[in-house]
Amino acid sequence: MKLLRYTILFTLLLLVTPQLSAQELPCGTTGDSEWLQRYFAGEIPPVPKFASVSYVPTRMVIVGQDDGTGYLNPFTVLNSLKQLNEDFTPADIQFYLSDIE
Repeated sequence: MKLLRYTILFTLLLLVTPQLSAQELPCGTTGDSEWLQRYFAGEIPPVPKFASVSYVPTRMVIVGQDDGTGYLNPFTVLNSLKQLNEDFTPADIQFYLSDIE
């Protein structure tokens, strides 16, 4: 009986929820502003988000067995960090090892 109640309640919620988020009033803006039109036309250059590179400290914990096996090769860790930095270079973000265990 409880399962039937919950199923009905869940179904009603699924039917009613989309109606709650519908916007009934029109948007308050009409058309593009003069500045936005000039920006899209290329008359206003884009402003860079950051003037300098952001450096992010990274802590790596390398785990393995007590007998010394199973640890990741340190060169693999450094190559992964190098790849990460190459991937984030367009965003002016660079990662560095602040701590390694």
